Amino acid sequence: MKILIADDDSVLRSELAGLLREDGHDVVGASDGGEALRLVERESFDAALLDLRMPKASGLEVLHRLRVTRPGTAGLVKSPQLRGMNNRPPQSTREGR
Repeated sequence: MKILIADDDSVLRSELAGLLREDGHDVVGASDGGEALRLVERESFDAALLDLRMPKASGLEVLHRLRVTRPGTAGLVKSPQLRGMNNRPPQSTREGR
């Protein structure tokens, strides 16, 4: 499976890529939304893991472009944090639901 990982956090991007490569996947990384958009125009991917907030273009913008140019690509957009108003994870997250 060919997977695009777009995240401006280089450590997270590298760790995810390493794990996916260990499972035999072909992984391409992008350090910002602009780079991800260029890759989506040039290459086909089976799946894309996208950070919501990135420089140059958001994960949602990249996902929209994927839907238009490569409708068969599975996309997942992650948010930077899952926190409640008191800066704690929501109760359902703390309880594993």
